[in-house]
Amino acid sequence: MKLTTMRHFQNKKIKIIAETAFSHEGDFDYLLEQIRQSYLGKCDIIKFQVFLDIDSSYESDHPAYNTIKKWIFTKSQWLQAFKLAKSLNMEIIALPLNTPTLIFLKQVNDIDYIEIHSICFNQYDLLLELKNFTSKLILGIGGRCRNEIDFIKKITEKNDEDFVLMHGFQSFPTSTFDVNLSKINELREFYPYSILGYADHSIFTNDDYLKLSNYAYLLGCRWFEKHIVVDKGQNRTDYQSAIASYDFIEMRSSIDELIKILGESEINILNEKELIYRNREKKLVTLSDIKPGETFSLDNVGYIIKEESGDFYQSEIERIIGRHSSKFIKKGETIKFYHLS
Repeated sequence: MKLTTMRHFQNKKIKIIAETAFSHEGDFDYLLEQIRQSYLGKCDIIKFQVFLDIDSSYESDHPAYNTIKKWIFTKSQWLQAFKLAKSLNMEIIALPLNTPTLIFLKQVNDIDYIEIHSICFNQYDLLLELKNFTSKLILGIGGRCRNEIDFIKKITEKNDEDFVLMHGFQSFPTSTFDVNLSKINELREFYPYSILGYADHSIFTNDDYLKLSNYAYLLGCRWFEKHIVVDKGQNRTDYQSAIASYDFIEMRSSIDELIKILGESEINILNEKELIYRNREKKLVTLSDIKPGETFSLDNVGYIIKEESGDFYQSEIERIIGRHSSKFIKKGETIKFYHLS
């Protein structure tokens, strides 16, 4: 049996995602500040909703057309934003809202991940453009069914390990009783090789996002997403579910604390304090003086509490019984490897 105090967190690596969405409302300086605040919040990834060519997605008489049109940045502005994020050592998720935007993003070296937006989740031409995208694809699967996920896998010709599946109920804000975290169990069952994540949209006025993220971690999620704003509570698009940079730090700290509480999942790996507790057990010792060549038996080998450790655990007595002594051993000595011939 192998015992070690080594701490390892295999499959415990988490990533924290700050989503900017449309809370910038067309203010490019605000978007740049969101990037800086994401860095201050120690986020691993920043997520952008990127939109070019509004006329390929919206009818001109749509109620949101004129508003969305004011919120669209140019390609050069997006390249500047990506460059800033990369200079701060953050990975980038780009969320294209149409095919022309995706084609642009595929030409940008700074993009680490593409996420398929809910408005074009099953859009055939967009999915075809992703067939040759080599990085992981992210699917926000709130309100989606397995057949839709499988459709994307089929069209993009990708396997489970090529996806990050982000569970999360898409309403602003989300009631904790609508989150339905139990769906994560099914995702883990049907897509065992995909990374699982949780995108929280609970209200900013309480810390439900902390406990929900912790619950999601226990169910197998490792990526955690929350909207970010510069000033929490300021009336902006999607502000109801958005938090500030210092909240992201608390979010990471909360999950890290949970990981420490959970400790190791392998029963044969013991930490230092567990080893100390374990070593309180009785030691295998000689019950009488043993001459060279004498056979070890239950008559001359037994157990006693003492500080000195031997080379055998209690359960390993059968490795000793029937063997012969290599030397003279005094009564009460812990049995070592070199005592056996």
